[in-house]
Amino acid sequence: MKYIPRQIESELLLASKRFSGLILTGPRRAGETTLLRKLFPKAQYYLLEDPDIIARLRADPRSF
Repeated sequence: MKYIPRQIESELLLASKRFSGLILTGPRRAGETTLLRKLFPKAQYYLLEDPDIIARLRADPRSF
């Protein structure tokens, strides 16, 4: 599948220089994960729809 460049790319790159973590939201299947993996191939990703991830986050947000 061909990657489609998005206008928000430059804003995400700028934000990544100022913040240690980013959250990108949008409607399902709009390409959020594809965009982030293209811009930040070495980053860690967490799907916040996974109940286990949510439980870990709620139990100890600082260490998450």
